[in-house]
Amino acid sequence: KQKAAKAKEEEDKKQAIKAKEEEDARKKASAETAQKAGEADKAAKAKQEEEDRKKQAAKAKEEEDAKRIKEEEAKKKSAEALDADKAAKAKAKAEEDARNGNMKTAQAKAKAEEEERERKRKAQAAKEEEEKKHAESGSGGVKSKPDVGATANRVEEYFQEGNKKITQVTVTKNGQVKIYRKIIYSWGAVYYFQGDVSITQNVYESEAQ
Repeated sequence: KQKAAKAKEEEDKKQAIKAKEEEDARKKASAETAQKAGEADKAAKAKQEEEDRKKQAAKAKEEEDAKRIKEEEAKKKSAEALDADKAAKAKAKAEEDARNGNMKTAQAKAKAEEEERERKRKAQAAKEEEEKKHAESGSGGVKSKPDVGATANRVEEYFQEGNKKITQVTVTKNGQVKIYRKIIYSWGAVYYFQGDVSITQNVYESEAQ
């Protein structure tokens, strides 16, 4: 009986030790599983955080690129508007210069024509004076006078030629026809002529009116 009891006690101890070993192994396995699960969760969290960081970085880059493109487009439009304004001002200045140049050319031409007519008028006046002197010397210094009953016929006409307004007066007196002209240019200059000879305003108003 004592041997059987001792054998049973030994067997119980072995069972207890085995049970304890199994419990320890189970706890260790459970701890290892928990540790692995924690490490996996930690890795997953770290991975998710990295993905979120990359997404935020990509979004920030997209916003920065969109902002940069918008600023570049605004600068481009501003430069185009500035170029268009410069081109418009340059065109306006060129047109103004052309108008001024044309006006100056027309004024210079009119002046040259006026000077040529004045030269001819003086030459004609000198010729008439010379002929008058010869006539007076040949007639003993007696000057001819117009007929008391002389009459005159006057015709006034108006023309528009380019930038000129022309008033032409034809005076017929004693069989002689004289043509007077008053020319007004668009820039305000006024010239008077008897035929192709330049005359003064007083002469025009006295003889043509």
